[in-house]
Amino acid sequence: MLTNTAGGEFMTRIFGHPVTLVEAEQLVTEGLATEVLEKFESCLPREKIKSISWIGLSPRTLGRRQFQGRLNAVESDRLFRILSLYQQAADVFGSIEAAHEWMQNPEISLGGKTPIACAATEVGGKRVEHVLVRIADGVFT
Repeated sequence: MLTNTAGGEFMTRIFGHPVTLVEAEQLVTEGLATEVLEKFESCLPREKIKSISWIGLSPRTLGRRQFQGRLNAVESDRLFRILSLYQQAADVFGSIEAAHEWMQNPEISLGGKTPIACAATEVGGKRVEHVLVRIADGVFT
C-alpha cells in the first residue's frame, strides 16, 4: 500500500531509491523506462514472458517499447501498480521470493484468483492491497 513513498528494499532495487508519490506520478505520466521492467524481471525467479503479460504487453509491443526506451503511461501505471503490490507483499511476507510465491497462488479471499491476476485492474489491485493489510494485521482472510 502506498503512503508518502513507495519505499522499501524492493522499490529501492528497482529505482535506486525510495520513490515518493509525487515522483511516482511524474514517472508514470512520462512513461517508465523499459529498464524498470528489466530490473523487475531480474528480481523474480520466473520467466519474462509472464511479467509482460501482467501489464498487457505482447512480445511485439515490448520490442517496440524497448526500441523507444519507454513504456506508455497506461503500461507504466500497470507496472507501477504491480511493483507497489510486490513491495507490499515483500513487506508482509519478509522477502521478494515469498511475495512472488504468494502473488502466483490462488487466494481464497480473492475468489480463488491469483493476486497477480486480480492486480490486472485498479479495483483488483485494491482488493489485493486489502488482503495484504488483513494478513499483516493478523486477520484471517
